[in-house]
Amino acid sequence: MTHYFIKLILGMFLSVLLTTSLVGKPVQEKHIEVELISEQESIQPGKPFWLAVRFKMEAHWHIYWKNSGDSGRATILEWKLPKGFKAETVQWPAPGTFRIGPIVTYGYEGETLLMSKITPPKTLKPGTQVELGAMADWLICSDVCLPPTDVNLKLTLAVRSEPAKVNAKWAKHFAEFRNRLPITQSGWKLKAGRKNGKIYLLLDHPANLKGSLSKLHFFPYEKNLVHLAGKQLLGKTEKGYALQLDTVKEAKTKIHRLKGVLIGNKGWLGESSKQALEVDLTIDPKFENVLVISLLLNGEDQGIKPSKGNETVDKDELNWEPFSPERVEALRKAGKPVFIDFTASWCLTCQYNESTTLTDPKLVKKFKALGIVTLKADYTTPDEVISKELKKFKRAGVPLYVYYGKDPKAKPFVFPELINTTMVLEAVEGGKEPPNEQYGFMFILLLSFLGGLILNVMPCVFPVLSIKVLSFVEQAGESKAKIRMHGLVFALGILLSFWVLAGII
Repeated sequence: MTHYFIKLILGMFLSVLLTTSLVGKPVQEKHIEVELISEQESIQPGKPFWLAVRFKMEAHWHIYWKNSGDSGRATILEWKLPKGFKAETVQWPAPGTFRIGPIVTYGYEGETLLMSKITPPKTLKPGTQVELGAMADWLICSDVCLPPTDVNLKLTLAVRSEPAKVNAKWAKHFAEFRNRLPITQSGWKLKAGRKNGKIYLLLDHPANLKGSLSKLHFFPYEKNLVHLAGKQLLGKTEKGYALQLDTVKEAKTKIHRLKGVLIGNKGWLGESSKQALEVDLTIDPKFENVLVISLLLNGEDQGIKPSKGNETVDKDELNWEPFSPERVEALRKAGKPVFIDFTASWCLTCQYNESTTLTDPKLVKKFKALGIVTLKADYTTPDEVISKELKKFKRAGVPLYVYYGKDPKAKPFVFPELINTTMVLEAVEGGKEPPNEQYGFMFILLLSFLGGLILNVMPCVFPVLSIKVLSFVEQAGESKAKIRMHGLVFALGILLSFWVLAGII
């Protein structure tokens, strides 16, 4: 009888275990939490369901959209599913825009879900479990970009014969980010044409649509076609609207199709509907309505302010050599000043500094006049040698800018992540020591001692001084060993208190 009850309890336990989803644990990486989640608590054979990878970034950090823009690196998601499972295309919520100077990138901050519809095989057996997986690869940036990271995520779900229940924990998340997905059908009639290096997008609205668009922005799926920092001019036509896009110089004659997402301030199907619309249009090279459109455009910039001077100008540039520790050592022994740029193509701050400060004619001229050798440490693909250098200067990622003067024994000047011409020229011309390293230990110790003396003459300390004097009088008859012990314990107590406070701060 006892064995019967034990088997019954074990059977009930296994039954509960097999009919409950075993949520995979979130993976914690630097400044981000990543997790594989399901919209349902279980799976029904042959019935589609939704999986998503949830990215939750710390404040001021972001990852990138499928087109990262002028810099950055697109997030990658690959499903790793059992045999017979089919995954549809990954769905990308509408992105946000990030800009440093003329560099524009697209991505997500805060939180986002990248999701896909998954169809399991009809042959799945109820009462079993399946392990689902995904590989997520991302680049996370703020003022600096950390090296690209990839993780393998897992989630185990039970297979049940009855319809699956919605996962209450993630239901709102799926609903929220599904609402941010672009729609593909809207009732709007779209047409695209090209003329004089610009793309014109005509949008004829449905007759029953109320309200009006006052803002509209196009996010291209492909790089190096639309000038991301250029103006996007929105204007009204007789049947709707027109949007004018600048193209990059290299693509003026190569663009034959326009693919991307249009995001407006109004819903495409009405006031409370989705604001993102997917676009996939053949571009008409002989666009007859261009003149009419150009006259109707109201000149309001719906995009990002254009960079100054898109025209090509011949510039005097720095001669960059590949970085290596051996090259740095040889140059320093020879008494040559060295400037090192630790950079990566996916680093937004790096690209901004390189397109502004490090190409400034004033800086280029001064570097050449001073004979400064410029080295570039390319971290686009993580490199062990460069990683060691970053750790040496206590940096988690790029950018990093280091300047060595002519004196081989002098300490290097380490610049902040965002640099400007004045800052760099002051360092290379004035030979300033790195901040926070210009005073020796003994000098700092002397300042600390003087600070302690000053504290003893503060008004709030006067009552304590009398207590100290009384304690000295009371100890007059004590043995010297006991007095030393009291003093030692007192000193250690003060030191320990300040160490604890320093650790907390």
